[in-house]
Amino acid sequence: KKPSKGKSLSNKSVDFKALETKINYQFNEKSLLSSALTHASSISQTQKPKKIEKTQDEDNERLEFLGDRVLGLSISAVLIKLYPESPEGDLARRYNNLVRRQTCTEVAKDLDLGKYLILSAGEERSGGRTKSTILANAMEALLGAIFLDGGYAAADEMIKTFWQGKITEGEQIELDAKTALQEWAQGQGFDLPI
Repeated sequence: KKPSKGKSLSNKSVDFKALETKINYQFNEKSLLSSALTHASSISQTQKPKKIEKTQDEDNERLEFLGDRVLGLSISAVLIKLYPESPEGDLARRYNNLVRRQTCTEVAKDLDLGKYLILSAGEERSGGRTKSTILANAMEALLGAIFLDGGYAAADEMIKTFWQGKITEGEQIELDAKTALQEWAQGQGFDLPI
């Protein structure tokens, strides 16, 4: 049952059919999708599972942990194939650019993922549906949920589809601050910074 317009989606009765259509994946176990989109704020401490087990009232933190690893493996494999002559340092910079929070947030926004999040009323009021951290975490959790529901191939397919425009040969590689400092120090003849 879909909530009426203007009503918070902070309950567990969200209709995810439109999202499943967008991602071109139908979940066999709908509770995985629900958990992937459930922010920890929406589950009180008394509802949180005490044991490590799958429950209907699970937030997305464990799925986020898994999804981060699935994303990393998929992106690593794509980069190895796409840039066979690139050294490890170049691959690492490209990798970091593709798995960072900002990129996950961009993909989440492309999917309008914020619309489907299950949040507490307080998080809803504070703009949780548009917060980069919450969107990026939900995106990774969604990948983890797809992996558990349909296997690596299903998650990999989604990553290749939605990260495709971000993986291009002519793309400029942004250096992270640590790498930029190290390269500058070496270029100046200094020891690596500690």
